[in-house]
Amino acid sequence: MVLTKTVCRISCLLIILLVSGCSGITVSQDYSSARELAGLRFYAWSSEQQPRTGDVRVDTLLLDSRIRSAIDNTLAARGYRQADSDHADFLVSYQYSLHQRVRGTSDHASIGFAGRHSFFGFGTGTTISDYNEGLLLIDFLDRTGRTTLWRGKGSRPIATHTEPEKLTHQINEMVHKIIDQFPP
Repeated sequence: MVLTKTVCRISCLLIILLVSGCSGITVSQDYSSARELAGLRFYAWSSEQQPRTGDVRVDTLLLDSRIRSAIDNTLAARGYRQADSDHADFLVSYQYSLHQRVRGTSDHASIGFAGRHSFFGFGTGTTISDYNEGLLLIDFLDRTGRTTLWRGKGSRPIATHTEPEKLTHQINEMVHKIIDQFPP
C-alpha cells in the first residue's frame, strides 16, 4: 500500500514536470553596448507598413495591425512616446515569421511490478508531431535606421487556425515579454 502511494506520487510529479516544460514563450535579446539605451524616450516606426515576406500566412494587414498595436501599447505602458521620425530617439521595426518544427512528447508513463522476484520497471511512450512556431523580432534602431541598438526575440508555438481574439492575446503576450527585456 505504501509502495503504491509512493509510485502514484512519483507518477504525478513526473507528469507535472513534463507538462510545465512544454509551454510558454521563449525570449532573448541582443544589444549594442556602445550606446546608452536608458535615455531613450521617443520612438517612431521605421516604415509605414511591414515589408512583404512572401509568406501568405504572415503578409496580412490584420497581423501587421495587431503586432504594431501590441508594440505601441506596450511601449506606451512603459512610458515611451510615439513621435515623428525627426524627433524620435529611436526607430522601431519588426519581423514576424512562421517555421515548421518537430517535437516529441511523452504520451504516457507506466510503472510495472513483478511478483515474486520484486521486479520494478518504468516505461514511456513518445509521439512525434509537427507544429508551427511563430518568431517575432523587434528591433530598436538608431535615428538613421542603419544601426540596430537593441533586438528582442520571442518564439512560441502557434496554432494554424486561431480565433482573432486568441491570436491578438498571443501577440500581446509575446510583445510584452519581449519588450520587458528593454532596456537591458
